[in-house]
Amino acid sequence: MDIKHVATTVGWRRAVGLAMALGIGTIAAVGCATDPPAVPRTLAHVTVATAAGATAPHAGLSFTTPAGWGAPYDATWAPVPTPYPTPTPTPVPTPTPVSAPVHHNSAPATSRPAPPTGPPAPTPPPGTIIGGISLQRQSTSEDCETAALAMILEHEGIHDSQAYLLGLENVVTPSSIYVDNGRVVSNGDPYTSFVGNPSGNPDTTSPSAYGYGTYAPNIANVAAKAGGSVLSSGSLSASSLYADIAAGHPAVAWVNNTGSSFVNYGTFSVTAADGQSVPYPNRYYEHAIAVIGVSSTQVYILNPYDGGPNYWINKSYFENTWATFGNMTVVIN
Repeated sequence: MDIKHVATTVGWRRAVGLAMALGIGTIAAVGCATDPPAVPRTLAHVTVATAAGATAPHAGLSFTTPAGWGAPYDATWAPVPTPYPTPTPTPVPTPTPVSAPVHHNSAPATSRPAPPTGPPAPTPPPGTIIGGISLQRQSTSEDCETAALAMILEHEGIHDSQAYLLGLENVVTPSSIYVDNGRVVSNGDPYTSFVGNPSGNPDTTSPSAYGYGTYAPNIANVAAKAGGSVLSSGSLSASSLYADIAAGHPAVAWVNNTGSSFVNYGTFSVTAADGQSVPYPNRYYEHAIAVIGVSSTQVYILNPYDGGPNYWINKSYFENTWATFGNMTVVIN
């Protein structure tokens, strides 16, 4: 530390003695004219008192001026760094290279092969798929039968819109909508008309919002009105349907649908206003699909619900759900 001024009552020798007793820093100058020239002394970090009996912190150490030293004094200080020896770096030994083992029965290393892109697409089973038919999404929530018919009519070169075909289906709002067997039903007859609102909901009893659908005789009638040639309508055996498909005759088939899979929960009957006994599914919904292909073990379908998908399904799976409505089918030429 550099002492610039010490009260004359302290004197240079006392100040030097104090610095030497502490043994920490460098005294560079003393501001008393009667004192000898400044003598350098080594000091360390101290706390310098600025008044008698008071202390001031500096670098963690302190001393206190004795009472009676008189006027305050000031000081500045400068640390004297202690030199440290430069460490000698320890040499790091160079590792001895180890050669890779040689496998004489393996091919030389090459670049990493590209990752697989997934399993190969399944090969469709050998069978018949009727051409000239495109997949169509049903245009309303309940007109799956209309969409399936529009698809198979393409095979005969008829490309009527679903809206046009629906206009031929005799859309009727039933006069009575109620709950039976835990399901919403009506007194409408789907064998002769489209029952309810094609954009409706089969789970509501609101007359304007209720929508159900239609069955094979009405779809066959609409196909004929549109110029199609109907080969059969109603209940059909599996062997007859597969023979028709193999011969190039597409069909509309009625199934029991959950929205994501085909099931068979059976049906219960309700009597329509015209006296017709009408089957309703015990669970989930009535649905219609187009059947356009057959192999020894599978059938190929086009599902109009949400525009697809179209795929091969096992015959046993198809026949189980198709049986819900008694193998109800419409086949065109």
